[in-house]
Amino acid sequence: MSNRTTAITEGLNFNQLTPVAKTRLGGLNRTYFTNGRTFVSVSGMHGGLLDVRYVGRQFLGAIRFFQGDPGTGWHKNWRPVLTVSGQPWYWEWHDTTLFPFGMSSHAAGGGAKWTHELMTFPDAVVQRVKILQKPRGATLTLGMIHHEAGSRIQREDRTWSAFAYDADAGALVASCRDLHPEIFRGDANDGCLSQRGLKLELVDAPDVTTWIGLGSDLAVSGRSKHELFKLYAETGQFTGSEAAWFLVFAHSREELLARLAYWRKNVHRECEKSKRDYFRRVEKERPQITVSDPVLASAFTGFPERLRGLQVPDVPGAVRAGAWSFCWGWDGLTPPPALTLANEAGGAAEIFRYFQRTLHPEYGIPLSVTTDFQLRLKEPFPSQAQFIANLYQYVSVSGDLALAREVWPVCRFIIDKCRALTVGDTGLVAGNALWPDFPECMDENGHDISSLNNSLLYQGLRAAEFLGAAIGETAVAADCGAWAKKLRASFQQHLFDADRGYFVSSADARDFTPRRHYCCQAVYWLTPFAYELVAHAPRRVAAFMRAHLRTDKCLLSVPRWDTAWMADGNQIGGSYPPADSLFLGVGKLAGDERLLEAWLDDVQWYWRRLTTPEALTPEGANEAWLGSDNEGNLSAQSCSTWYTGLYHGLAGLDFDHEGLTVTPWGSRRVTISGLLLRGVKVTVNVSGRGNQLGSLQLNGRPLPVSCRKILWSQLKGKTARIDIVRTAKKSSQPAILRADGLRVKVLGASRGTLTVSVSGAINGEVLAHSPKRGPLTVNGRPLPVTWDDAGNAAVPYTPADGELRLELR
Repeated sequence: MSNRTTAITEGLNFNQLTPVAKTRLGGLNRTYFTNGRTFVSVSGMHGGLLDVRYVGRQFLGAIRFFQGDPGTGWHKNWRPVLTVSGQPWYWEWHDTTLFPFGMSSHAAGGGAKWTHELMTFPDAVVQRVKILQKPRGATLTLGMIHHEAGSRIQREDRTWSAFAYDADAGALVASCRDLHPEIFRGDANDGCLSQRGLKLELVDAPDVTTWIGLGSDLAVSGRSKHELFKLYAETGQFTGSEAAWFLVFAHSREELLARLAYWRKNVHRECEKSKRDYFRRVEKERPQITVSDPVLASAFTGFPERLRGLQVPDVPGAVRAGAWSFCWGWDGLTPPPALTLANEAGGAAEIFRYFQRTLHPEYGIPLSVTTDFQLRLKEPFPSQAQFIANLYQYVSVSGDLALAREVWPVCRFIIDKCRALTVGDTGLVAGNALWPDFPECMDENGHDISSLNNSLLYQGLRAAEFLGAAIGETAVAADCGAWAKKLRASFQQHLFDADRGYFVSSADARDFTPRRHYCCQAVYWLTPFAYELVAHAPRRVAAFMRAHLRTDKCLLSVPRWDTAWMADGNQIGGSYPPADSLFLGVGKLAGDERLLEAWLDDVQWYWRRLTTPEALTPEGANEAWLGSDNEGNLSAQSCSTWYTGLYHGLAGLDFDHEGLTVTPWGSRRVTISGLLLRGVKVTVNVSGRGNQLGSLQLNGRPLPVSCRKILWSQLKGKTARIDIVRTAKKSSQPAILRADGLRVKVLGASRGTLTVSVSGAINGEVLAHSPKRGPLTVNGRPLPVTWDDAGNAAVPYTPADGELRLELR
């Protein structure tokens, strides 16, 4: 692992899963917390709040309310103090535990010692103190200093009232009115290829007032020597050892009064519950992760918690794209695989239901929605197949077919819309790419066949082939299977550049002229079926990514020599973690441990800065010293991709509806315990080094290493243990490496001959391996196959074949 971590974060301790900073923020410039609808950031220099945001009913451009200055603490932004016998003391930060939703720290002054906390909640930001040592005879009060005019966000369409004491509320109260009366017209976006043809008119939150109250569980008073300059609020004297300030957001005065009363009564209980629930989840309910590096262990434990903070609790299934943004289609659909593998299948199911509820009758899954969940921007139909692909992964891991039946209408909607966009008899579909926001920068012109989109559609079709058959929609299932077969062949023919050994970003839908741009997410890898799109050249794809897209700190969006590099000054030139799935997928198939180590290095580097950015723009080769500087976007895409990377990448596991497939690679030992697979609590232990399978055990009993698939039917009882040992020693025996979506059973393995039975409900292929490239028979008849340089060959399967008996030598 390269040494990119400088002294900037050497004060952070990762010996426990939850990071701890010895002093201040452990060297971080700033850190970020979010929970539901709130977001705050904290300065590592002076300890004050930098940014306070609340996503309420106001229009999306008006979610920022207060902002401090990262360079100076003179500009107070809700800065609490503890007054000890008339002397005010700021809350210092040392021995600070950093949670996803806030932090708990220690301070001292005036002979007193105390712990203090900053906690975010869906409608409130709490700053709380607990006295550990009090000087004899001392009086204690809480103060709050707020630079009102200097920190509140002003806009032309925004009107503030000054904070003033409200006797009914027992708090300092202000209102913030945001006007946004203009009509949003979709056709105004016709200049942008991705939104061309959007026909809608809406008024996004034309007149919304947000009420904000500063309250305490003690009596509150406030004074200011000069209106709108520094506001000094204070409480009465402590009657116990605890006290708290809470900044509460609401959308009516009545609602604010009710919420202030609730927080006054329950603030300490809510804070304790928040921490208690957090430790219960990470220590008992979620899979327990053990890896050789404590930073990585902390990261993989923390990613699901970051996703939890992005969920909108009052709208089940709605997930914000990032800590300071709202709900988007592509981003909001990324968490289900991660949540399912984090033992939160119920949360994943709500996401599918949310997208069914918000499905637009004409445009389908919105790319962007307003704060009242109206479609604001549209998404290409083929990319909406992400819904079907993720549903397949959910069903594969959880076994919950009832949900598939429930949301099947969404799947049918997407399939039908894509059917109308097919290009001739190729199976490919037309439409501008989901990424980037301005596909014209990649030479798209409205007559486009996007590789990214079609990779999602292909996986959606393969997923629908199974899901449809499983719930009785057999005609749709058969159609999707036949369609996918055509699409796969055309994908390789028209979208793979044989000279480069990689995929072009798109081709012209009229004459298939390739646009020779090479984006990092040309194949958006969500299911094992993505393998089928790269199966003809996985080593070449891996080599291209390593040579042209890999840097010492991230993946580039396109190579620096690509004519689209920095074409938009934003996305094209950034790094997008969703592409890491393709990077890991082909790296695993190629057995190239360098790719795995590079990815783990990225995860460790970003986590040391306690953020998972949506993007890092590597415009300069020496930007690594700066650290992650993306304002703490904590994106759902990256949290989801990097958590699933633990399973698919580091542990080398793939999940389909028949079972799990093991692909050994790498050298790091990893143990995942308490993973819920089809209702069974499974422990997976991976050890050894190399890209060969040394041994495979289920519940202590050896399984044949000649087959790398474990069927769900083999997991029996309440618990199970899978032990995987890698080795670098090449076997002289034949083996079955993959059989995605199919059942495989070893009938015999001896003297250089392997006999297996293959069956399944959908089309598929078996990737067979023969070191001697010997003969292969199917049901006793020779099958001509082409062995590649690695000794691998694909054997096709269709349900009409029934059960096949394969014998290879």
